[in-house]
Amino acid sequence: MELRELLFFRTQEEFRTYYNMAKSKYYTDEERERQRERFASVFRVIQDAGLEEEYREWKKKNIPELQD
Repeated sequence: MELRELLFFRTQEEFRTYYNMAKSKYYTDEERERQRERFASVFRVIQDAGLEEEYREWKKKNIPELQD
């Protein structure tokens, strides 16, 4: 797996975790915020590298159930 794909996959996993935590009553607001920050920080790497469009295309192809 190349670095770019690894970054995209990790970003999606952080988002999926945040999404699931947000729907659950078993997490505190602080835990949800911490997970949101984890997702935001890894997504920021994609933004800083100018890979947002490529990430969207990767997401469409690899994880269609989590589209914007």
